[in-house]
Amino acid sequence: MKKIITLTLALLMLLGCLAGCSGEATKTYTKDSFSITMNDEFYEKEMLAYTYYLESPDAIMAALKEEFTLFEGLGVSVSDVSLKDYAEMVILANEAETSDVTEEDGLTYFTYQGEANGKTFYYMCFVFKGTDAFWSVNLACLDSAKDDFTPNFKEWAKSITVG
Repeated sequence: MKKIITLTLALLMLLGCLAGCSGEATKTYTKDSFSITMNDEFYEKEMLAYTYYLESPDAIMAALKEEFTLFEGLGVSVSDVSLKDYAEMVILANEAETSDVTEEDGLTYFTYQGEANGKTFYYMCFVFKGTDAFWSVNLACLDSAKDDFTPNFKEWAKSITVG
């Protein structure tokens, strides 16, 4: 009888822990009028090429702010530039082989692959228009993990706000 009670208590404690631990902890990361909510495993690193760079053991987030004045200096009126236009400019400027620009569920993005340190990475580049700049936000993981991360990347991208 004592064993049954002990096993029952152990099982109840395990179930209670699983119920309490089932949700992934999230954190909102903010810098320079940009914010994104992702899991709490990310930490900031300085990367000269990006306005804001976060890394976790399994993924990265790299955000680049491009001031409207850059476009105006080229004679481009930003009021005439849609998010899809901006995404196509990013693709052209980087001479990247990408998917077509996708506009769905309030997001504008394209995907591509890249290699680093002998590994293939999968990138989703989301674009946003703020009050004074365009933002391109790359979320990336190992290509072999893209099916697992794609829903997370889209969810995280939906949380992005830019000033």
